[in-house]
Amino acid sequence: MLKTSLIHDPRNVAVRTAIEKLLVLINPLIESERTILLELMGEFFYIKCSRIRYSLEYLLNFNFLVKEFKKREIGSVIFKNVVEPEDIQLFLKAFIDSGFSEEPYETVLSRMSESDTIGIDRLKKIGRVGEDMDVRKIIKKTYFNAVSYIKGVITKIRSGEKVNIRKAKRLVETIVDQLLEEEQVLLSMTAIKDYDEYTYHHSVNVSILSIALGQRLGLNKKVLTELGLAALFHDIGKLRFLRMCSISKPALLRMNGNS
Repeated sequence: MLKTSLIHDPRNVAVRTAIEKLLVLINPLIESERTILLELMGEFFYIKCSRIRYSLEYLLNFNFLVKEFKKREIGSVIFKNVVEPEDIQLFLKAFIDSGFSEEPYETVLSRMSESDTIGIDRLKKIGRVGEDMDVRKIIKKTYFNAVSYIKGVITKIRSGEKVNIRKAKRLVETIVDQLLEEEQVLLSMTAIKDYDEYTYHHSVNVSILSIALGQRLGLNKKVLTELGLAALFHDIGKLRFLRMCSISKPALLRMNGNS
């Protein structure tokens, strides 16, 4: 629909046909859910936190959408109530015109203030404190916070203390958000090696890699968080075994390497 609008006027027959196809898809969803949030996270689109899955034949279309949304700093489109063709035409014109603006997001936002049916929200960035924010430092801090946390968990379990699982969930939720935005940067953290603290790094690495795999499979954020938590604690069962057997550090390293 957007590609057609770049070539033809929004009132053109080809554009109107594309709009009608969209409305046939989206209005039944709106009628059952009342509000539909189409959200861009990283390189994928989500509806109700579930990733939109598509076959390879549509890859170029989705890549086009991701590029155009990011160009305009649009992170989500909110559809409220039943959408009429005029609402879509207004959105299309605002979207296309904003491509020639120095402030594209503000242009779309201003134009869409005329609509009670379609709204937009800005693209979310990790730690958006300033333009000079170093994303890699933020992700590195999250990684080592997770390493420190799992180290504390193992120490507490060994001494019979209770563990704060809520903190683990918050950490994993942060990892999920960061992986959706900056997958390659976060995955690069798993290459960090520290043989004195191998078990702790290994647990965090397995959690990150599990989340990355789950994300590629199209799992939603809630399930990704549960998967990341399970992976983070996957080695905890060894603690009882290690207390029962006086196992050496080299043997422990071999166990982790084979797990």
